[in-house]
Amino acid sequence: ITSNTSIHRLYALLVTLAVIITLWFLGNSNNIQSQSLITENIEIEPLTYLKGWEGLPAISSDQLLLAFEHKAIDKPDIIYQVVIQDRATKKTVMLAPETMSPFWSPQGNELFYISIADNLCVINKLSVSSGLILSAPERVTTCGMGTFFNEIAISSDMKWLYFTAKEGNSSRTIRRYHLENRQMETITASPGKNKGDRNISLSPDNAQLAFMRWYDDDTQDVMLLTLDSGELRTLAGDFLIQDTISWSRSDFHLLLINSKEKTLNVINTQTGKITPIYHYTGRAEFPLMLSDSEILLTFGDLYTVDVKTLDLADALYNPTTLITSSFKEHSATIFNKGGEERIAFVSSRAGKNQIWLKENNQLQQLTFFEGTPYLSQLTLSDNGKKVMFDMDGQLYVLDIY
Repeated sequence: ITSNTSIHRLYALLVTLAVIITLWFLGNSNNIQSQSLITENIEIEPLTYLKGWEGLPAISSDQLLLAFEHKAIDKPDIIYQVVIQDRATKKTVMLAPETMSPFWSPQGNELFYISIADNLCVINKLSVSSGLILSAPERVTTCGMGTFFNEIAISSDMKWLYFTAKEGNSSRTIRRYHLENRQMETITASPGKNKGDRNISLSPDNAQLAFMRWYDDDTQDVMLLTLDSGELRTLAGDFLIQDTISWSRSDFHLLLINSKEKTLNVINTQTGKITPIYHYTGRAEFPLMLSDSEILLTFGDLYTVDVKTLDLADALYNPTTLITSSFKEHSATIFNKGGEERIAFVSSRAGKNQIWLKENNQLQQLTFFEGTPYLSQLTLSDNGKKVMFDMDGQLYVLDIY
């Protein structure tokens, strides 16, 4: 990947941890007023733990499935790959390589996504049933050329599919495709010579499309298009926004991140007023409102510790990775007898150190300790049904079954 645009995109996705931030003062997003900037006492729930770069998260309409882009560090030839994760079991399934920009249907567990082959952008869809069983992909339409900055939005009545597209050396534009009569329309055109329009988000009432207009110097304007009238206006200029914007559950409030001030903000689309509501440290991207009190953000975490095993009978002493994630994990113990194998280990993937169990490629959190206990010296019993461990200098035994 050599273009400046591609390098910027990859840098922007140097993230490995998605979280939900519970914001009590967003209980009624229709009445967001000036609030004190919240910097602490926020409940954080980690959602993902794969090692690599993650972005563009999407939650299914029943809130049970999470889809996101993933770039594995150990697979440099693959740009992105869509991952679907069961939020309850943490089980994941990956789509084919060179897939990106997942977007769930507003009705049911049908996932739309972009697939790239020979530099051609294609929008596909598939259905996801219980147990993460995927149907065969079905082609919907093409979306121009190129592999970066392609996004999708779908109207709640399942009539219009919105996406960004690029042809040749032209600026990126926004198009919409009618899912019933297959009519295609180009609905934006950037004036002058610039990088074009992208980072689209459709309002809950399907009446307005928010997007970012990017210029050659990498500055951006937040734009608002009224779809019926075609009225286009600028909401905010050169705001140093981090990659994406999204609607709250209100038709008059957008979520956006100011990367310079490191704040999550709400902008009133009627008045243009921008209100900071959450201050973060490090790097944050991709705000997405899940409910009246929950917002999903993607944070970076560059410190990882994997669990590996070493076979002493191997003359070369080649370690094998047992568990890998974007969290610190240690003190693993293995039970392997009669065809049964399970691994107990300490992990911070739940936000703080807890004991986890891996069995049959399924992960289960075993402990839910309050505070920040120090856990170590895990040992599984001879029958694999109990785990002994040290917590803050005291020995404990936990029944697994």
